Amino acid sequence: MDGSKRRLERLACDRCHRQKLRCSRASSQSRACQRCVKAGERCTYSPPLRLGRPVSSNKQDNKNGQSRHSTPVSLPAPSVSPTVVAMPEPTDYLMDNKAFLQDLEVDYRQGISLAPTMMPLDMDQPPATCDMDDFYLYSTTTPYPPETLFDDGPRLGFDGDADRQLLALQQSLFEAVSVDDVEGLDKTIGLVARASNMLLSIITALTSPSPSPSSSSSSGSPPLLSASHGPCSADSATTTILLVTACYARILNKVDAIASRLHDMVSCSDHEALLALPSIQMGTFIPVAPAIQASVLVQLLSQSVCEIEKRLPSLTCALVVPPVTARGGGVARSNVADMVGAVYGNVVNLEAHVKGVLAVTLDLLSRGGSCHREQRGYAME
Repeated sequence: MDGSKRRLERLACDRCHRQKLRCSRASSQSRACQRCVKAGERCTYSPPLRLGRPVSSNKQDNKNGQSRHSTPVSLPAPSVSPTVVAMPEPTDYLMDNKAFLQDLEVDYRQGISLAPTMMPLDMDQPPATCDMDDFYLYSTTTPYPPETLFDDGPRLGFDGDADRQLLALQQSLFEAVSVDDVEGLDKTIGLVARASNMLLSIITALTSPSPSPSSSSSSGSPPLLSASHGPCSADSATTTILLVTACYARILNKVDAIASRLHDMVSCSDHEALLALPSIQMGTFIPVAPAIQASVLVQLLSQSVCEIEKRLPSLTCALVVPPVTARGGGVARSNVADMVGAVYGNVVNLEAHVKGVLAVTLDLLSRGGSCHREQRGYAME
């Protein structure tokens, strides 16, 4: 049978095909197979149910030397919207001073509050991926101990500019941690302590005078900032000041949660929760009484807020350029001051609330739970 033509019958007989056995011819002259001869059965062959693959339509093309498989198919590149291609990353947009300040100035002129855009204080934000222990304001060779609170330590140099440092700090404060359980409260206290130290270090570096070339060459320690941080342009100064204020607002929000939880512990005399607070060591002395630990913690939180608060005006004076050198004269400086004042005005109320809660908690601790004793004495009478 010609191999180029379709086979019209099976190679195996019907009996071997049904039993799925190998079909071998008894002799080259006979069509009967060995199994059918031994069984005395009639050996028949039927046409196959599947007649093979259909003839390919590209055979004619192969004769002409134009096979479909030999020519690669070039697909058009998917069209991408130019708006999507040109869309910057969020960090790049915030670091673009002109675009950043144009939006702020438009919102300010239209009477829109700047608080929702600069300082969203709700805790329903997605958790940040930046770990405070990996924040590169601190040395990587000497890791920051998480159990040590408010440890000043050596102030190391910044590797990038201050705005990027502030953006990373602000992102790390987005993490939503519940302070209702002991583990969450401990974690939040450590987060606030490190964030406060970092923000104070940035503000101090921005407000400190630039070292002279002679002093910087003689000393072995690196400068705090890689570039000079004296008077700068209005756009750059406003960006830095607003980022500092935004970080401060997030720290205040965290302190508010901690202070409210501590107030509940003290007012309800929850000694078990007070004992679970992180230990604060002063030199070689570690207070044993829960009231002393809580008092020290409240005072440290309160003092940390006060230190940041009193450094903000000096930061504005150090960064904003004088009216003579400002672009646009006194009008540019006035716009900067107005925008900064509008943003900072939204922080003042939260700041006063946090200080009030800390003060009430410290007052309850100083009275040693007198309210609780009075309530217990009234019940006994």
